[in-house]
Amino acid sequence: FNVVLAPGACITGLGGGRDGDPVLKISGASNISISGFGCLDSNFGIHLVDISEISNLRIEGLLLRNCSGWGIPLEASDQVLLKNIKLYSGVDGIDPVVSTNVTIEGSLLASGDDAVAIKNKDVSDTKTVTDNIKTLRSLAISGKSALKVGTETVGPIRNVLFDRVDVIDGERGMVISAVDSGPISNVVYSNIRLFMTNWSDESRSGEVWELTTFNNAASTSESRPRQPTPVTGAVFRNIYANVIMNALFDAAPQTPMNVAMENVILNVDAQKNGSSQFLFSLNPDFPHVTVNATGLKIGWGTQRSRWQGLSNGSWFQAPGIQQVDGLLAIPQF
Repeated sequence: FNVVLAPGACITGLGGGRDGDPVLKISGASNISISGFGCLDSNFGIHLVDISEISNLRIEGLLLRNCSGWGIPLEASDQVLLKNIKLYSGVDGIDPVVSTNVTIEGSLLASGDDAVAIKNKDVSDTKTVTDNIKTLRSLAISGKSALKVGTETVGPIRNVLFDRVDVIDGERGMVISAVDSGPISNVVYSNIRLFMTNWSDESRSGEVWELTTFNNAASTSESRPRQPTPVTGAVFRNIYANVIMNALFDAAPQTPMNVAMENVILNVDAQKNGSSQFLFSLNPDFPHVTVNATGLKIGWGTQRSRWQGLSNGSWFQAPGIQQVDGLLAIPQF
């Protein structure tokens, strides 16, 4: 099944807000292509494209705009390519849920909430794993978490890659929120540049990292038994960001978390609300985290005396760290 939208062609939904219908609902089919330079306009209905139980789907080149819910919920599907799209969503952008072999590539994702949020929920009787999800060579503009794994994590999420993504006007940057059992494994952020913003109405805006595996403190309403949620293989490689808010880490004793950072460049801005924090903060109530950061470079600008320092303990190791009282050049990854 192949649909091509010509330039200037636009399919407009019926609206209806959160109680409305998506522009397109694609379910229980295979081998579908929707492409061209036209647009889908939700007219502020719930979704732009609602995808479930699809195999081999390609959406390419389209402008997708004006929805009041998740832009593209993608559930229980396999072999999905979203390429060179421009998506404008009032809430989440793209949410792969218990889906496999999904690639988001060369796209602009502007969302009022999470730009990309990779989840595992009880939405399918046959699919229980979220696996091989890639976001490549894209631009994310997000009012919440730009590049997120979680919060719903009732089953395995594995082999996630964010590569060559720029985040503009970021509220929170890279987030792993593991609270429902999981496990989560092999999550790699590489060649990421984050340009963070201090949004006055968001308490933690400007936060580059938020990694939490606390024991179900924010559990969802899914039916599976609650248990600790391990995170393994979390890697952050070739990262640039400006820092406005301290990065937050926590993990319960049942789910200790080891994080690897390589070649991270940070320029430090004035702290949000004038508070005095460490750049990297460990929650003392859930302190079972270790971070090894090799090749860390920090440009303090004029802000070094206004922050407490690098981290609040030996849980954060940065051998060979380089620090300057100035700003570092923004890299081209």
